[in-house]
Amino acid sequence: WFVVDDKLPQDYIKEIIKNHPSIIPPDSELISIFNEIRNKQSELKNTNVEGVTIERIDEVLSYGRELKTHEIRLLVLQRILNTDPLSKGIPEPFMEVYLKYPEEEEKCY
Repeated sequence: WFVVDDKLPQDYIKEIIKNHPSIIPPDSELISIFNEIRNKQSELKNTNVEGVTIERIDEVLSYGRELKTHEIRLLVLQRILNTDPLSKGIPEPFMEVYLKYPEEEEKCY
């Protein structure tokens, strides 16, 4: 059997956040996140396990050489949420709250 990988890198990341379309960043950021995940996985795979004999398939999991699904999802969300959400100005639904801030705490957005 062969696996055909016909998805674009950004499509993998979009799949993780598909339930939240309002936070999907541009494709260039999605590709960057994908590359970061790929690099982290490569680092784990390159750890030294020389001289280890594996008797059963499930023993491979005890060496921590893979990213868990929750780790990947957390990384994706961290990268997306740690962007500057106010770079395009204050979202309209938050304007009422913003206008209640004391003048010295307001920032010009």
